[in-house]
Amino acid sequence: MRRVIPVVMAALVLAPLSAVPATAGSKPRKTKEEEASAFERYLAARPGVPEARERRVFVQPLNKTEPCKLPSSPDQVRRPHFRAFWDGACRNGFAYGLGRDIAISDTHHIEEISVHDGTGENWTGPHVVYDYTGKSVMHVIGGASYPAAVLYRESMETGASGFNQVNQLMVQDNLGNRWAMVSSPFNPERRLLATEGYGAVGYAIIDTRSAPVVNPENPNLVYAVTDPRGMTSDAVTVARYPEGGVGHFMRRAGQLEPVTLPKSYTAHLQAKFDSLQRMLEWGRGYLAPAAAMEREYLQKACQGSAGVKGLAPAQYRKICSWRDQFQPAYAAAQANYQRQLAVLNQQAEVAGQQRLAAAQMRLQAAVAAQQASAQRDLASAVQGLSSTIQTMQTQSTLNGLMSFRAPEVAPLRSPMNNLHVCRQVGPLFSCTN
Repeated sequence: MRRVIPVVMAALVLAPLSAVPATAGSKPRKTKEEEASAFERYLAARPGVPEARERRVFVQPLNKTEPCKLPSSPDQVRRPHFRAFWDGACRNGFAYGLGRDIAISDTHHIEEISVHDGTGENWTGPHVVYDYTGKSVMHVIGGASYPAAVLYRESMETGASGFNQVNQLMVQDNLGNRWAMVSSPFNPERRLLATEGYGAVGYAIIDTRSAPVVNPENPNLVYAVTDPRGMTSDAVTVARYPEGGVGHFMRRAGQLEPVTLPKSYTAHLQAKFDSLQRMLEWGRGYLAPAAAMEREYLQKACQGSAGVKGLAPAQYRKICSWRDQFQPAYAAAQANYQRQLAVLNQQAEVAGQQRLAAAQMRLQAAVAAQQASAQRDLASAVQGLSSTIQTMQTQSTLNGLMSFRAPEVAPLRSPMNNLHVCRQVGPLFSCTN
């Protein structure tokens, strides 16, 4: 069994989402491109160390009498009472075709379903690895050259909190770049990480958007530039909140400072995070041939009287039903998770109603304040208008009095001036002034 590439996810141990504040006490400080990108450039400038491929060794399967070399690793062959079995064919002294490599010792038990080309090299192509000691199953498809590969691993864990299944998906190219994700069917949180330059710089995502929103002041999506090697806790972070808010932060020496990142830099980071999600989505589809090969092999090995010499039938057929032992614990964990989700949904509903009631109260208070202000403004305006009218009326009266003129009357003449003298001569009268 050849050594598979490790799944290194330590860099995803970031600060919890609740540690990223919703708002800052002061106005965020604006940053320029040079300052915003300084931490990323510092990480990227560190020298990368390509991962060396482990030295290959070959072992002879115990159940084969003809030469049939199987790829293995120094770690395996050093284990006490190590032995290997191969249930496939042999060609040119090497394992050939579809089969299962069964590696057992006092300290481990690993089985790998794969297709060998008869040359001893089987990196390229699909592999399915069952680790009974580590309680995991991994689907792998190797790339054209080491270390390029895509893998998906399911690990079953039992601890103080009960049963859990951790799923890890990783895509790796041969230039030192990785894209990885850790998730669980019993946890709404997903952690994603892209690393460049053989782990020099990391771009991490913590996504809890599938969880009920109890407190909208806590972010449910965080992007961060981080150190995959864990040498520093510094980070440049973009936090998104359930109600659409966005916050930018810089962590320096443990201190989290709210800032405003330049649009050009946030666009650069968004492109990195979008690429991470696209690569992982592509990786899911790329692994389909490994799952198909596993189904075909199990159809062959788990029916009839298939087996290998030197290995007990129950041990040979362990792969056929090994997953079944976890079904009761898986069902119990799933039921517990659904109960937790129901509680969170109820809390979210209550919190939402409280926020709605508070918002309505604030709206009513605002409307009442506006109405009171409008009434005060109206009363003030009416009072001002009344005062103006009164002033105008008073001024008009004064102006009228000031402009009043007595009517002109013709002067009366003195009565003497109106004396008429009349004379009578016979029946006639004549009057003169």
